Amino acid sequence: RGVNVGGHNKIGKQQLTETLQLAGLDQVRTWRQSGNVVFCSRRKSTVSMTKTIEDALQQRLGKRVPVVVLEKSELLRVASSNPFLNKPGCSPRNLHVMFFVQRPATPALRKLQPPEGIPDEFAVGENELYLYYPHGSARSKLNSTWIEKQLGVACTARNWNTVRAMADMLMEQEKS
Repeated sequence: RGVNVGGHNKIGKQQLTETLQLAGLDQVRTWRQSGNVVFCSRRKSTVSMTKTIEDALQQRLGKRVPVVVLEKSELLRVASSNPFLNKPGCSPRNLHVMFFVQRPATPALRKLQPPEGIPDEFAVGENELYLYYPHGSARSKLNSTWIEKQLGVACTARNWNTVRAMADMLMEQEKS
């Protein structure tokens, strides 16, 4: 969530790979210089893996960096479930997904409405929010800061190309 974002908490791909391998993760592969990683682990709990990765990054970077870990099945489900993919005129470049660190309270999700007067849309998934930005995400008010404030839960956003690339990496890893 917090590595190589907006020039903050920079760590090279090789350094990130080495850091995670030293933390006990296997088959570590990074996606570009984005901080997104695919790996294997014998640990069964995403909570345990999150703590392991956060601790390793804190040692390497000297500060705590928030991390979001998804199980393979969860990412593949998200990659195949975007409700906006079939929307007429919708381009994948206008799609994003916000992954929640923990599921927001149901009442907060039910009350969530986009800021007035914007064309952006969202759909609630299991532990994510699918976003459609018809005019792009750069100036949208429907961003992670706004979502976090409304729901009281930290989240991290990924564009659709990154979600698909990570899903493809997982499928390739399965073949090898």
